[in-house]
Amino acid sequence: MKPRKETCLHGIRPKQMKEYIKNLISELCAPFTVTGFEKFGHESLIRTLSPLFDETECTNTQNLYFIRRASSDSARTLLIDAHCDEIGFMVSGICERGFLHFVPLGGIDTRILAGAEVEIYGKSRFKGIITSRAPHLMSAEERTKNPDIAHLFIDTGKSREWLLENAPIGTPVGFSIPVTELKNGRIAAKGLDNKACVAAAATAVKLLCGIPINVNIILMLSSREETGSMGAVTGAFKLRPDMALVLDVNLAYTPTDGADEAALRRRTVELGSGAAISMSAVTDRRLTQTLIGIAEAKAIMHQLIVEADGTGTNADRMALVASGIPCAVVSVPLKNMHTYSETVCTEDIENTARLICEYIKSL
Repeated sequence: MKPRKETCLHGIRPKQMKEYIKNLISELCAPFTVTGFEKFGHESLIRTLSPLFDETECTNTQNLYFIRRASSDSARTLLIDAHCDEIGFMVSGICERGFLHFVPLGGIDTRILAGAEVEIYGKSRFKGIITSRAPHLMSAEERTKNPDIAHLFIDTGKSREWLLENAPIGTPVGFSIPVTELKNGRIAAKGLDNKACVAAAATAVKLLCGIPINVNIILMLSSREETGSMGAVTGAFKLRPDMALVLDVNLAYTPTDGADEAALRRRTVELGSGAAISMSAVTDRRLTQTLIGIAEAKAIMHQLIVEADGTGTNADRMALVASGIPCAVVSVPLKNMHTYSETVCTEDIENTARLICEYIKSL
């Protein structure tokens, strides 16, 4: 469904909105929030998002809550969950000549690691490059296999003694890649899983500025989604919201030689075609249908994705917290998932923000 071209969002013209989203993504993707070590990015995230809210809170499990209160003390509470952690690594060994062993934090595609630039968050921050063995030195068999992460190292140029002092075993490591603006509103960066959805939620709240709301809004930047959804479960248990919108990225279609095209299309969403609303046995029927109805009534570009027995998001576990929390899942399409060049379309983020905004107004 195509949006109206001249739609003005509460006085913000479309070009202004796209610029706002691009700047917001740059701010959100800059801090280091490797899963389990989200606290390194909290100060920056609070500085970026707190002006939109009334209160901010940090928890023991490294969740961040941003709260906007309704005028009524008896108002219901809407939880918007958007995990803020990103994939990364942890130092597991220190070798001679400045090399570090490392292990993954979250699902890593080892095909994209060789030669990648990383940042090590030890007692001081410093750069490293993941080693790449030249194909000239590989056997024919080795060249046909994906690299084993156990056979890769991070080259730092530092001495072993310096590394033992400043980057001991257990030190977190993340990708160090700048945000890249592509054509037609596309943006590539590390950590867009799930900073793209944080941007959508924040934009929705910005669109509500100056508008009375009848529900308490809690934006939860949940921790450790990439390693088991700990933050979502503990956060939902603490907050006990009346309903929850779980925002996460979803797999955007890319052509693949030899793949079953029909099956691939069913498992993916389309970049540039708007917010993806999940149809699943896990999600709440009424809440999901309400979102679809709003998207249709307001001409908000959207698409549907069937994820029958599980969404692969925090909703799968949040729905089971306490006596059960009604959840719906809205996704931003994303290409190159779990790499350092994840790619989104700003128009998809804008449409996701508009859908969230209109849903909150409907309450």
